Amino acid sequence: MKDFLRRCTTAIAEMAFAGVLAASSQVLASNDALPKDIDEGVARLEKLVGKFVPTDARQFRIKIASELKNQPEANKSPALIVSNGEVIFGTPYRIGGAVAFDMIESIKRTIYELGENGQKKITRRQQRYMAARWTLRVDEMGSWDFDCVFLTHSTPSMVGKPYLKGTVKWLSDGIELVGVGTDGIYAAEGKLIRAAVYAKIKLTREGDELSVNDTWRNYSLEPDPDGNLLPIPDFKRPIGATSQWLTGKANIK
Repeated sequence: MKDFLRRCTTAIAEMAFAGVLAASSQVLASNDALPKDIDEGVARLEKLVGKFVPTDARQFRIKIASELKNQPEANKSPALIVSNGEVIFGTPYRIGGAVAFDMIESIKRTIYELGENGQKKITRRQQRYMAARWTLRVDEMGSWDFDCVFLTHSTPSMVGKPYLKGTVKWLSDGIELVGVGTDGIYAAEGKLIRAAVYAKIKLTREGDELSVNDTWRNYSLEPDPDGNLLPIPDFKRPIGATSQWLTGKANIK
């Protein structure tokens, strides 16, 4: 019996040690994936979304074809948002102690109000364009974060507006951006309702192909102890379903 217990104890210790080694390897792999400095960050992003070459300037382009049904108000008719267009990923560049790339978006959009029997009533039409700058920075503690700001927009009040802010996870073949912000979401009669946005965007590169995988979710705004609404999601109160916007693949050839 004692010999059996000894063997069990030894086996458990060996399994625990193996678990520690596996966890340590994961941490080391994560640390190894971080750029050493901004210059390496620029080089990594150039490998991901392309390097500017004056004699052969090309960019990745993702086609947008989206239909999203949303019902932010339970007692009102749902809205159907139909979007078609294109997103262009610009080549990276350095801004002081940060690295950035731009995304150019041109979208034709129609917003419908849906009736009880599926009838569609057009409430808005849009020919929308915007340019957003995604800036990645590293602080003294070695943590990378990002912010997304609209450089220009077809809606004048959106020009210069910060849209998303969050963290950067460096992958061996790309990056993953996880952030929050605020936006207006379409409701019945074409009106907009202010909401918080949560987004996770993963960009990876294999050869000449860029893969984008993203998820978006709207939430009610989080109140502070005094009831003032803050520009962050209340994760206990989602609005609508999870959606995708940029998910797709593009080839630079």
